[in-house]
Amino acid sequence: MTAAEGTCLAVDIGGTTTRVAVVQGSAVTHRHEAATPASQGPQAVLDQVLSLLNQCHAPPYVPLAVACTGRVHQGCVTAINQATMPGWTAVPVEGLLSRATGRPVTVLNDAKAATLAEWQASGKPDHFMFLTISTGIGSGLVLRGRLVQAPEGLDIGLGFARGPEGQALEVTSSGRGLEQAAGPLGSVRALFDAAEQGDVHAQTLLTAPFQILADRIHDAHCLLGLNLVSLGGSLGLRDWTHFVLNAALPDLRLTRAAHGADAGLLGVALHARTIRQEMTA
Repeated sequence: MTAAEGTCLAVDIGGTTTRVAVVQGSAVTHRHEAATPASQGPQAVLDQVLSLLNQCHAPPYVPLAVACTGRVHQGCVTAINQATMPGWTAVPVEGLLSRATGRPVTVLNDAKAATLAEWQASGKPDHFMFLTISTGIGSGLVLRGRLVQAPEGLDIGLGFARGPEGQALEVTSSGRGLEQAAGPLGSVRALFDAAEQGDVHAQTLLTAPFQILADRIHDAHCLLGLNLVSLGGSLGLRDWTHFVLNAALPDLRLTRAAHGADAGLLGVALHARTIRQEMTA
């Protein structure tokens, strides 16, 4: 594959931020980003994607790879949490963007895209899980060198595994779920800051929800025999998160994600490149 053939326009549509860039191998250039106008519906989000892509000035032969929050099936995206992405029900992202740009388009769930990038950065372990903890909780699995993708996108991730009283982990252990616990401190970030500075009350408030998360990670490990779990996202990278999870999971190797905000872009580009290679093999 030549350098030109390995180049990809990559998009990462999240509930908070949309990013675009040109990806060639592990190099990310021409980055542009903006707040996702999620409340305005799918068309506004895709219009913004097209506006950002125009700023990249990529040649017309460069394909487009899109990572998007939600369930992906045959190029269509359905938001699992409609409160975050209202109106996203079977939105034909692949078809709409292909017609608008004239480029071949590949679409993949954003957490799964990040999983591929972090798996590669971790040395491609046989049984690998990526977990991103921020506003919500997303996850992905690579088993025996292959990204796990259930038919119709039904593997919606660890964030929707059940915790106490049948509540999803997103309700109890995500940034959105922890907002009430933050209370007078004003923000989840301030709650973590306090815990990491030795505030016992803040530590107590955070330990219970992350112990629940540790239990679900342990369940996954018991079923799959994980070699490594990589943690990303604004809360997944926090010291207190690692302190609680490492204490609860002493027999499982946990690492911090390597690629930060670029993980989705790199991963979806890798996914699109792999598909092209398999088609031409």
